[in-house]
Amino acid sequence: MSARADFARQGQIDAAQTAMGLVEKGLTAHRMGRLDAAQADYRAALQIHAACFDARHLLGVVLQQMGKIAEALIHLREAAREHPDSPSVWTNLGNALQADDELDEALRCYRHALDLDAQFVNAWLNTGVVLSRQRRHAEALPYLGQAHRLGPQRADILFNCGIALEGLARLDEAYLAYSRALELEPSHREAHLNRANVLIQQGRFAEGIAEYQKDLRERPDDVRVLTWLANLHSISGERAQATRCFERVLELDPANHQARFDFGMCQLSYGEFEQGLQFFESRWLLGDLPKDTWMRARRAWRGHEDLQGRVVVLTAEQGFGDTLQFCRYVAPVLALGAHAILQVPAPLVRLLQSLDPRVVVTAQAVDVAEDALHCPLMSLPFAFETRLESIPSEVPYLHAPAVDKARWAERLCEYSGLKVGLVWAGAPRPDQPNAHATDRRRSLALRELAPLSQVAGVHFFSLQKGEPRAELASLEVGVWAGAPIIDWTAELSDFADTAALAAHLDLIISCDTSMVHLAGACAYPVWILSRFDGCWRWLRERDDSPWYPTARLFRQTEPALWQPVVERVARELQELAQRS
Repeated sequence: MSARADFARQGQIDAAQTAMGLVEKGLTAHRMGRLDAAQADYRAALQIHAACFDARHLLGVVLQQMGKIAEALIHLREAAREHPDSPSVWTNLGNALQADDELDEALRCYRHALDLDAQFVNAWLNTGVVLSRQRRHAEALPYLGQAHRLGPQRADILFNCGIALEGLARLDEAYLAYSRALELEPSHREAHLNRANVLIQQGRFAEGIAEYQKDLRERPDDVRVLTWLANLHSISGERAQATRCFERVLELDPANHQARFDFGMCQLSYGEFEQGLQFFESRWLLGDLPKDTWMRARRAWRGHEDLQGRVVVLTAEQGFGDTLQFCRYVAPVLALGAHAILQVPAPLVRLLQSLDPRVVVTAQAVDVAEDALHCPLMSLPFAFETRLESIPSEVPYLHAPAVDKARWAERLCEYSGLKVGLVWAGAPRPDQPNAHATDRRRSLALRELAPLSQVAGVHFFSLQKGEPRAELASLEVGVWAGAPIIDWTAELSDFADTAALAAHLDLIISCDTSMVHLAGACAYPVWILSRFDGCWRWLRERDDSPWYPTARLFRQTEPALWQPVVERVARELQELAQRS
């Protein structure tokens, strides 16, 4: 070897050693959380020795932690090309992709890391994390469980186990996972807050409030926790405390649309419609509601523009029940001289065609002039400046088709005594965590209605649709004391069919689902089983409804406790049966 070559080789060795010294220096800063200093050292190492794999890998890691995702991905992809057999590199590349919301590609990286090293705990953990982010909680749990077996003393693994368990509504197990995470790492704030959220889902509101207040003692101006606490006070009927919290949030963050929306629902629940409806409009700024291109292309109408001779497109925006409740405002729109087009989900079309022959009711977008106006149905109360005393409460405003009513009349005439329809559960929505949690609180298991079966002189008819209908077949022997519940729901293809059957029942007993609104809109007698934190539309401390004159409310007096409610309903039903 020539002296020149030997000198060059020695220079490369010296550069590599200097670079590794900078990497070690950067790694020390990195571990201390001094990310800027670590980044500078890793960059300096690469300038001295461009082939320094550790510098490139760790630079990608620190850039991802600093939020510089695009640059992090460049370095981590290069590191993966240089060392394709390193599970750490593939896992860290997956982390950067996850931070960039490239979840499927992140999963591929984590699984490749596991192919290289089946004992690599972070790859197991992060696979579970991504699957939970994709709401594939049942798939996530085995990965998180294996991560926990490999790293039983890691709070971050237990925390993510809690997230997956919570997503599966396994709340007791989720609470335990968060609690164990906090035993290992008492300062793990997100585990603390998630555990508080589980308490609330379990109906343990007082304990949830105490947890939030404990957190706020350390961070009194945290708007996220203040908003949660405000909502919890509102749910608990503590109006003054809720108002103070909401006002503090809006003082700290005037553009906080979530707080404005939540405050609006709190005000509406107390009948304060003026500001409540205004704040309720903030829902359109939260990004949770569908806003298709066709809808956005139309000019918004919120009550100010003259409607005489104008086309107004009215659209459903949330659940079936919301549409059934607020389609009552079609009549006031027509009274202003408008030509109304009502776009609703297909199962509602036939029933809503009974509103008024002048209304075009459709499940599809229709071609309208460019100057057509648009208003979502749930914005109509705001547009008409509705107040508690001016709710348009004339019923019925919906009618079952006469031919369908006649068909059901023939079948029901053979049943003597009181005929009562039952609905015990709403539609689970696991892809919408907040709505799913609300559904768990509003729904009952069919067996919880068993006290009703002991009422003499009553025939019960199921009006339950969806997954909970299967509970009819799985009722334990002896739970339902009376004659079997009659179930003809397989013959009900839309809401018009349901309305036609329900027209021949003497009473409908339902939890807070679309059936309540169908009954109320058709002026059928309906008893509403309302959860402790009932929807704003049922107001507070009332057993009647200004929206539906034929409705009665039976409210939980304690969270998650249905037994006293059902027993009261059974007593009232017995009295009604005896009078009939």
